[in-house]
Order: sequence, then C-alpha cells, then structure tokens
Amino acid sequence: MRVGNFLANVFSIILHPFLMPFYSVLLLFMYTNFIGAFSKQVFSFLFPILLFSGIIPALFILVLKKARMIKDYALSNRFERFIPYLMSCFANGTMLYYFYSSHIYYWFLGVIAAPLTVSLAGFLINIFTKVSVHMLGIGGLLGVTLSVCYNVKSLNPFLLFIILFILAGCLAVSRLYLRQNSACQVYGGFIVGFAVSFLTVWGKIALSY
Repeated sequence: MRVGNFLANVFSIILHPFLMPFYSVLLLFMYTNFIGAFSKQVFSFLFPILLFSGIIPALFILVLKKARMIKDYALSNRFERFIPYLMSCFANGTMLYYFYSSHIYYWFLGVIAAPLTVSLAGFLINIFTKVSVHMLGIGGLLGVTLSVCYNVKSLNPFLLFIILFILAGCLAVSRLYLRQNSACQVYGGFIVGFAVSFLTVWGKIALSY
C-alpha cells in the first residue's frame, strides 16, 4: 500500500463521522469550564455518546454487510445509504432523549441534537444526490465548536480552530485521494454539516431565553 493511501485511510478512520459527536463533547470538556461543573461525570457523558452515535450505528452497518444488504462498508452506492441514515437518526434521537431526560443545560442539548439534524440533512440530500458523510461529520464538529465558543462561552480558542480546519482539510484531501467523493460532494458536505450544526446549537440557545 502506498504511503498516500495509508495516510488517507488513517484520516478517514480517525475522523470517521460516527466519532464526531464524541469528539465534540470531548473537546467541550477541554476548552470550556464544562469539566469544572461535571468533573466526576465525564464517563457518564462520553460513554452514552460513543454508544449511541458510534457503536450502535457501526454495528448496524456491520449487520447490513453480513446480510449482504450493502456492498461495502463505505456505502459507495447512494441508494444503500437510506437505511443507515435512518438508523443513525434513530440512534442520535435516542441519545438526545437520554440527555433531555437528565435535565442538562439547554444549550448542551443543541450539541447533542446536532448529530441528529446533520443526519437528517444528509438523508434529505441523499434523496437527490450523494454527499460526503465524512465531511458532513467534521463540518458538524466545527459548527458545534464555533457555536459553543461564540454563542455560549464567548471564547476564541484560535489555535483549536486552526487545528480543526487543518484536520478538515486533510480529511477532504483524503476523500478525494481515495476517490470516494467528488470535490462538489466534499465541499457541499462540509458546508451543510457546519451550517446545520452551528444553527442547531444557536437555535437551542435562542429558545432558552
């Protein structure tokens, strides 16, 4: 395997869309005072997110592949993405209900709702055309992070933003290099993921007033 292929696959795995909600909340503990309020409950936050947004959808795709309902794990065929999108929506909706029942901060529910709204956006777009799910995911991560920083905490972690944008660029190049997506699908996925997640967090903040 060439070095380029290896690196592209590494970025695609580490920055897999199923992991983006987990990364979003993990970063929240790192760059805000959120950990001060919930220092003894980090696992209680991170494990349900990893379970609902990552493990359950991944296992579902594994089952679909074993049942030969999809041709490959990358879901290269647009028409094979509808059921996984719906499963992701269901899992993320269950995650949202779980945290809603715990009476957590209303703006934090926006962070939890972002994966659901991004999945719904991806499902609707998929009716008409294919979009990069990886870029939807990392766009969502950036949208959530910026919305929390600017609309909730009034922070400007400049270095964090630079790192996230560089990672998004590396992921975009990786998807293009592996020929999994076109440039339009990559750019469109990032823009949609960013906008939808940013507005989801902002909307929850607006509703809390």
